[in-house]
Amino acid sequence: MFLKTNSIKKRINKLKKIEDNYHNNVNGSKVVADYTSLFKENMNLNENYFFVESYAGRALSISIFKLVQDIISQRSKAKIFISNTNFTDFKNFFSQKELEKIIFVKKNSLQYLRALVISKTILTDYYLPTYFMARKEQTVINTGEGFVGFWINDISQTEKIIQHTLLHSNRLLFDGIKPEIIMERLRIEEIKEYSYKKYSYGEKREKEELSLIVLPRDSSFRLVSKLDEFVLKYLINDNFYIITHPEDIKHYQESKFKNSIRSFDVGVENIASLAEKVYSESDLILNKTIFSGANRFKINNTDVVTYDPGEENYSSDLSLSVFSGNWQKMSLTKKNIVIYAGGFANNGVTASAINLSQNIDYSKYNLIFLDKLNYDLESSQNLAKVSQKSNVIFRSGQMNLEVSEQIIASQVQAGKGIVEVARKKYAELIFLRESKRIMGDVTIDSAVDFSGYVVFWSAILGFSTANKKSIFQHNDLKAETEKVINGEFKHKYKLPRVFQLYKYYDSIISVGKKTLELNRINLKKYAAFDKFKYVPNSLNLEEIRSKADELGVTLVHHEAKYYALRVDEETMLVEKVRIPNPEEYTLVSIGRMSPEKDQKKLINAFSRASNFLPQTAKLFILGDGILRQELEHQIKNLGLENKIILTGQVQNPFYFLRHSNGFILTSNHEGQPMVLLECLALNVPIIATDIAGNRSVLGEVLPEALVDNNEEAIVEKIIAQFQSGVSETSKYDIANYNKIALEKFYDCVVRGESV
Repeated sequence: MFLKTNSIKKRINKLKKIEDNYHNNVNGSKVVADYTSLFKENMNLNENYFFVESYAGRALSISIFKLVQDIISQRSKAKIFISNTNFTDFKNFFSQKELEKIIFVKKNSLQYLRALVISKTILTDYYLPTYFMARKEQTVINTGEGFVGFWINDISQTEKIIQHTLLHSNRLLFDGIKPEIIMERLRIEEIKEYSYKKYSYGEKREKEELSLIVLPRDSSFRLVSKLDEFVLKYLINDNFYIITHPEDIKHYQESKFKNSIRSFDVGVENIASLAEKVYSESDLILNKTIFSGANRFKINNTDVVTYDPGEENYSSDLSLSVFSGNWQKMSLTKKNIVIYAGGFANNGVTASAINLSQNIDYSKYNLIFLDKLNYDLESSQNLAKVSQKSNVIFRSGQMNLEVSEQIIASQVQAGKGIVEVARKKYAELIFLRESKRIMGDVTIDSAVDFSGYVVFWSAILGFSTANKKSIFQHNDLKAETEKVINGEFKHKYKLPRVFQLYKYYDSIISVGKKTLELNRINLKKYAAFDKFKYVPNSLNLEEIRSKADELGVTLVHHEAKYYALRVDEETMLVEKVRIPNPEEYTLVSIGRMSPEKDQKKLINAFSRASNFLPQTAKLFILGDGILRQELEHQIKNLGLENKIILTGQVQNPFYFLRHSNGFILTSNHEGQPMVLLECLALNVPIIATDIAGNRSVLGEVLPEALVDNNEEAIVEKIIAQFQSGVSETSKYDIANYNKIALEKFYDCVVRGESV
């Protein structure tokens, strides 16, 4: 009775906190809840209502200004809602007659939210709020003026937010370029249908003696002293202006030439079209038709080269108008496979996802990763390894939830799971709405929860509109629920929430045959027997073989030790990493330093076996994790600092495998250890504990490599393998394995066949 009363009190306190957050608009929760309520009302769209937001409400671009004028001239009953934070500045651009059809609305006000929901046509040039969801009959037009060409380096955080708006846009109206260039940069190429047309600012105008330098947002000239040096070298004798993105104008106020700085908005239309010379680091900025007829120069560091924009078209079909011109349709030609891969941390799931991305047949399929907005260095490095042919949708913003819905979402994710939700249909609708907020109107042919550990993403994909839904099991998941780290169960309460969502999936896929048998038995209460299936992971054979003999960094031989030099990308310091000495007997182990990998057992076994190995014998342990400090203490206490080397994460583990005398894996449970497949691909001798995941890989092709899962058996195997000189290797046809793995993936995940 006490426990039940305590539970009720917790729920009451939680609801009170949610209500307080709403009233205080904590993290914008009130705005999001109010928008969600209006969205759910499904009010009729007004054909004469136009919602306009330029530069996220901070400025007014040339393209948006001209489109507003076009609407006013062609729609007598038009009512135009313009989002802004400074009404006076905007009013100055319009005539009194034009202002009669314009209503300025404060961003995120109730009037703003209502206009966003009921306007038939929405115009933007940048990004809309992340809570925005295009209604089925809304026309959402994006001119791209606020972002096209304004980034030249890696995709920025702002562009990831812009991606959300593009996924909810159905008409793209870009200046002189086809949208494919932008969609490819933003990693959402060819994944949705939309209409598009190019526009031009019109005929060339007679030029004046005026020079412009137009700065991208990630310009090297953000170092203001460098900008000033450039101006002194190239522009000081000209009549010139420095043009920046409206959001960057404050950044350059330390420049000696701050009085010449202008933002790229409607206020610079005249000087932009009259400029005789235009300089920029961005090709797409130099391609803007407003600079037609000007001499254009590309800036590369401090060098300047003449830029040729190619043939320019001034056809009347390229007029800047919502209503006129020929809109072309971009149709889908491939199936979309949408996949969540676990956040790209350093683990086996990430390695498998990267390999899959390199193997997919992109002539038939789009592989679309779903993931978070922000990345640490580790995740960024792993994401960079994903095939550039794949797409990535970044989740920006928060869930669109009313106050009452927040409790339901919390129950699914952090309570007892969906079993705790009284009206489960509400939970399904909440997460279906979120999947649409994240992905817009992208058609999902196959949804794949490749991680299987994060209940939020399991719900997003499980409740999505996908034709086929699959969730992967990369491990013995019952064993995972029992895993203890620092005295606490890591997955005991989280994973059962995921298990409860299995019923919403068509296939529950284990990556190893023995792992399938365990999961099918241990988790049988969560899904029918025939839903559990087996699809092995694939390998990137080309990468494995090419990297095995090329370390890719400088080699150093010092004091009879071999090192590789690498640059720490966080500190930019050069550090030495020990690598195998070809004259020494070397064993290698690779894996995350966590309880299930049991490197403690490995270290103890090597310590005992080392008495029977050459004095110079070494054990390299590659990887990192929560138990690293504990393992370092163990090695020190055993006096093995010179024999056991913890390298941390390495970018090329295949070199270590190729240049070792053998690989050893002492895990207590695994799903399908990729490293064993990699050893087979390189014909590296193997010692592995006889557990389900390891037997799935080696049971049929190299059973003699398996040993009982205890320290004594591992010691004996290490000694026997060295003394006999016989190594457990296999001539397994790994290429054929890879072919079968991919076919199984297509059969089960895409076609929905039983495998």
